Amino acid sequence: MNRFSIIKKIRKEHILIHIVGAVVCLLVVLIFAVGLLPKTHKYLFATKNVFSTSCDNYKVDQYYRAKTLFLFDCFAENNDGRFYFAPVENDDGEERYLFIFIPNKYEDTANSIIDQTHEYIETGDEDVLTESITCRGCMMTIDQKTTKFFNEYLDYAGAPQSEKKKACDTMFVMIPMKDVLLSESTIWLALEVFLVGASVYLLVTIFSKKQLNGLKTKLTAENMTLEDFENEFSSPVLNVGNVYVSDKHVVTASTAPLFLKIEDIVWMYPNTSYSSNGAATYSAEFFTKNRQFFRFTTKTKEQSELLCRAVSEKQPNALNGYVIENKDMYFNRFNELLDQVYNRTQETDDHEPQ
Repeated sequence: MNRFSIIKKIRKEHILIHIVGAVVCLLVVLIFAVGLLPKTHKYLFATKNVFSTSCDNYKVDQYYRAKTLFLFDCFAENNDGRFYFAPVENDDGEERYLFIFIPNKYEDTANSIIDQTHEYIETGDEDVLTESITCRGCMMTIDQKTTKFFNEYLDYAGAPQSEKKKACDTMFVMIPMKDVLLSESTIWLALEVFLVGASVYLLVTIFSKKQLNGLKTKLTAENMTLEDFENEFSSPVLNVGNVYVSDKHVVTASTAPLFLKIEDIVWMYPNTSYSSNGAATYSAEFFTKNRQFFRFTTKTKEQSELLCRAVSEKQPNALNGYVIENKDMYFNRFNELLDQVYNRTQETDDHEPQ
């Protein structure tokens, strides 16, 4: 029969918590990506190139990427940027005009692209295509005012009426990356990055032995080593869930173990608490001579009572039960309580038959 190892149990719990924690973090990231941040992620991961996609297949509110090499001219502007039109094709390979809204930051480059477009039309020399604007954006519905400005531009240029019919039904609005990152979704993106980092950290530290450092510190205060701890719990008096009881201590086999010296306990009681929805939580609660409080959660009321009984057998003079007298003594007559617990124990020992 294999000897029980409390250290291995704690490490297994540590590994399990890290795996579960990493999976939960990644699931939350996935939920944000699919549910809470659809527009931002559609922008960041847009794959379709607006200039290699037929204009008959453009979809409103869909995000596209674009490398703009050709612009015919600017036909309108507002405070944020200018409206240009560029050549695209429909399903039949016929030329159409795509309206493109380009922010002010790209104005100089856009003017250079207009010049190189006309030079390319005249010469057919691809070497003149040196300027471009690479930016993702969203396809939007064209409002009547924008169409009116385009038609006025064609009229001014003396273009035939047939050119007006070449305009696409949608307009491509360039959106620089910084505008997305500075939008209201920034906090969600930051949270995603944090959660991904947290999941990576949990996976990287899954087999780290540092999780025992806190326990070692507690053991040192008791003049114990990990070997002493292992030997003491090789045959626990009681095991309830992840709570283990020896002759001298109560410990939880968890990532951050609770470690309680039974001799220090002066008051204990099983407790049942209820949440707002009526769900019950069960625990065994212990108070020490150093005014410390320990709560050990259990699955049932019976387990909480069993845990208190097991500890009471090792510390029989400690107050047991949540009653007014015990509460009053702990909070208002603490020195009297200490005298009752420890001096009575001493008197009992002194009067035992030789």
